[in-house]
Amino acid sequence: MSPPRLIALLSVLVLLAGCAGPASTPAVEDESSVLRDVYVTNRDDVSHTVDIVVLHNETVVHWTTRTLSARTEHAVDTARIAPPEIANTTRSYTVMIRVDNGTDGVRYDLDDRSLPACYSIGADVRDGTVEGPAIAHWNDDLYDYCGRPSNGTAGG
Repeated sequence: MSPPRLIALLSVLVLLAGCAGPASTPAVEDESSVLRDVYVTNRDDVSHTVDIVVLHNETVVHWTTRTLSARTEHAVDTARIAPPEIANTTRSYTVMIRVDNGTDGVRYDLDDRSLPACYSIGADVRDGTVEGPAIAHWNDDLYDYCGRPSNGTAGG
């Protein structure tokens, strides 16, 4: 990671240290939750650039920057990421999202005890700010995505 990106990330971490989002349906007590993917949808009439950062134990495991097109009459643009660094793992993650290289953003600390067994986390951009999180449950019987989770990263 380049020094400017690292500095920017540290700045976001400092600014967002106290922010946390609510979650929904609890997981079965003895099962760990699996993060399937992260998505951000632009609901504004102007395009936006979003940074999506995924951390484990305050260490960056994935960082994506995407430009989302303006909403049209018939469509919205969504950035959906499912990085191999988080694929099918039962680790606890923090997701941070910021818009247009802003100095603030949102931080979602994902507490395993309050999440579905297999989930996605999403947010909307409205009026240039991030709204969320939205926690989506994935039914493994239909998608077979979270059936064989590991507790490490895809690489080991």
